[in-house]
Amino acid sequence: LIFPIVFGFFDILILWGALWMWFGKSRVTIEHNTAHISKTIFGMGSNKTLTTSEITDVDMHINMQSGNIPYYTIRLQVAGRHHNTVGGIRNKDEVEDLIRHVEKAIHS
Repeated sequence: LIFPIVFGFFDILILWGALWMWFGKSRVTIEHNTAHISKTIFGMGSNKTLTTSEITDVDMHINMQSGNIPYYTIRLQVAGRHHNTVGGIRNKDEVEDLIRHVEKAIHS
């Protein structure tokens, strides 16, 4: 009885992760000293709003790796917490360019 329950739980987690990788959307919009963070899948999800003065740092983090290919995520640091904003980006140069744009928008 415990075997199908445990494996069923992990099957659901794996399925959710696969669905998120295929259909999930992350969006960060910075305007008027406010950062809007939206994460959705199939139209459902969460929205967060931060003031740019709350954001102390913007950095990249290797979120996962497949073989020799790292997948980066951009994180906003807010008072000791991390908000993973945009993830699953394979190109490190693209991530660094996005970070420069986000930092420029935050500090302008």
